[in-house]
Amino acid sequence: MAEADYVVTLSTGKVRVNNKILPETYTVRKGDSLYKIARRFYGDGARWRELYEKNAAKLKHPCLVPEGTVLFL
Repeated sequence: MAEADYVVTLSTGKVRVNNKILPETYTVRKGDSLYKIARRFYGDGARWRELYEKNAAKLKHPCLVPEGTVLFL
């Protein structure tokens, strides 16, 4: 497992560092997008490009993420 430090803005408006242990992979579920996955694991959906670059060999297009695809985080 990899450790990721990133800044998270809480619903109260406060900012904190999140240093959760992230899994190495994630299996795409129905309704997922790279944006949603990046927001969930990195705390920032704008980091979807990082996911795409890590998994470009598996994905034909960043908008098309087939259900069941195992992505590297």
